[in-house]
Amino acid sequence: MDKHELAVIRGEQAQALRANPIFDKALADTRQAILESWAELRVSDTEEARDLHRMLKCLERVKRCINIHIDTGKIAQAEIDGRANRLNPFRRAK
Repeated sequence: MDKHELAVIRGEQAQALRANPIFDKALADTRQAILESWAELRVSDTEEARDLHRMLKCLERVKRCINIHIDTGKIAQAEIDGRANRLNPFRRAK
């Protein structure tokens, strides 16, 4: 299996993950819990506020990484299709 095929598989897995309602629910519940914790902080608790802010940023990074895998998988699939078309110009695209 080459790197393009692996990227396609990862992209498909990421797409399945993003389409899974429980994954969306887990992200939303986690975000809500972080925001609730943040809302309950004392103004003087700056260190905890920074930690919660970092948690929110990490949660967004997880979403971004999932989307990057999806996009990379699509690009890799296009590369695989293009390679196949160059090898066999009479092959029909999907």
